[in-house]
Amino acid sequence: MKVDLSNTSSTELLLKVNLDWDEVSNIYQQTFKTLKKEFVLPGFRPGKVPDTIFKRQQEGKIKYEFSNEVIDKTSVNALKEKEITDYLDISLKGLEFDEGKPFEYSLSVEVDPKIELPDYKKGFEIVKRAYVINPEDVSSEIEALREAYAEVETVTGGAEKGHFIDCDLQELDKSGVPIVGRKLTHKLIKIGDGVFGEAGSANLLGAKSGETVMIKLSGKDAEEIGYEVTVHKVELHKLPELTDDFIKDNLKDVANFAELKLQIEKRIQDEWDKRAQSEFYASVTDYLLANTTVDVAPSRLKHFLDAVIEDVKEKNHSQDVNEAQVREQYAELGKREIRWFLIQREIIRAENLKLGKDDIEDRLNKIADQYATRYQLSHEAVLKYYRNSENRKKIESDLYEEKVFEFLAQFIKEKKETIQTKSLRNQPAE
Repeated sequence: MKVDLSNTSSTELLLKVNLDWDEVSNIYQQTFKTLKKEFVLPGFRPGKVPDTIFKRQQEGKIKYEFSNEVIDKTSVNALKEKEITDYLDISLKGLEFDEGKPFEYSLSVEVDPKIELPDYKKGFEIVKRAYVINPEDVSSEIEALREAYAEVETVTGGAEKGHFIDCDLQELDKSGVPIVGRKLTHKLIKIGDGVFGEAGSANLLGAKSGETVMIKLSGKDAEEIGYEVTVHKVELHKLPELTDDFIKDNLKDVANFAELKLQIEKRIQDEWDKRAQSEFYASVTDYLLANTTVDVAPSRLKHFLDAVIEDVKEKNHSQDVNEAQVREQYAELGKREIRWFLIQREIIRAENLKLGKDDIEDRLNKIADQYATRYQLSHEAVLKYYRNSENRKKIESDLYEEKVFEFLAQFIKEKKETIQTKSLRNQPAE
C-alpha cells in the first residue's frame, strides 16, 4: 500500500491510497462469492447463476460493496501511517479501479487548523474600565422599590405628567407607515420620565383609554423616530414612603432605610463591577482573535449552526423557522465562537494548563447552593441536573476559560478608564 498526503487548505488534508490488485484481490473474490450466493434469478437455482451473467447483472453492486470493504479495511492503516489521529470528518473524494488493476482512492480529511499564537508573553495592552455609580442610580432603585409597593388607581380623565400609561408602541417609518416587527405591546411608560419627558412626547398629555396618539422620540444621532401609541389604560401610582417601620414590615433582613440604601449601593456597584470584568475579558478575547489566524472547518460551523437551529425550533415550537435565514444570521457569531474555542485550546495545550481534581466538583456544589436557595430546591436535585454529561462539560469548559484568562492576566498591561454611570443614563436608543 502506498499512501500520499497533501494539504489542500488549512482545514483539509487529501489522503491518496494506492493498492496493487494482489493486495485486494482476495477481498474482491470474497465479495463476489457472498453476493452471488445471495443473488436470485428466475430460471436458476440460488447461487448457480453463471459468473458472466451475475457480473453483468450486478456489476454496480459488486463494485460498491467491494470498494466499501477495501476502504474500511485500509483507511485506518493509511491514517495511522501518516499519523493522523485527530480529525473532524472524512469523506471519499475520488475512486478509481478496474478488476486486475491497482485500486486507488482519495479521502478528504477535515481537521482543525494549526494555530500560531501571538507572543502574548511580551505583554499587551487592554483597557480596564471602572464604573463609578452616583446617587441617581440609587435613587432610581429606591423609586423602583416604591413602585413595586404602589397603590394603583385607574385614571378616567386625561393623562398628566407623572401618570403611567399601559400602551402599545408601534414604530413608524419616515412616511408614517408601521414597521413590521417593531411593535411593543402593553408597555408601561411614565409621562415626563426619560425620553417620555421630551417635547416630542407632548401628545401623551391628555391621552385617555382607547385613544391613539402620535409621538416622536429622539433616536440614535438625534434622529427623530415616530411612534403610534395605543392607550389601554391610564394609571395613577401612589407610592409609599420608605419609613423604617414600612421597611421592617415589608422587607426581609433589612432593619432601616440607611441599611436599605447601603444594600442597594453595594448591589448596583457589584453589577457594574461584573460588567467591567465581562468587558475586560471580551477585550482580551478580541485581542487574541485579531492577532491569530484561525480558519474554521466547515463541519464545525455546520455543527454550531445545527445546534442554533434546534434551539430556535424549540423556542418557536418548531413552527415558522427559516433555517437558511438562521444560518446566515448566526454564521459570523459561529465563526467567532469556534475561533475563540480553538485559540483557548491551543493556549491550554501550549501552557499545560490543568484543572485541579476538585475544581469541577467545587463549582458544582457552589451552583447547587445558589440555585437550591433561590428556587427552593434540594441541593442534591440541583447537583443531579448539573452532573449530567452535557452540563458537566459546559462547567468544565467555563473553568478552563477562567484558567486561560487567569494565566494571561500576568502579561496584560492594564490601561485604566473610569466611567461615571451618570454619563450612560438616558442614552439614545440604538
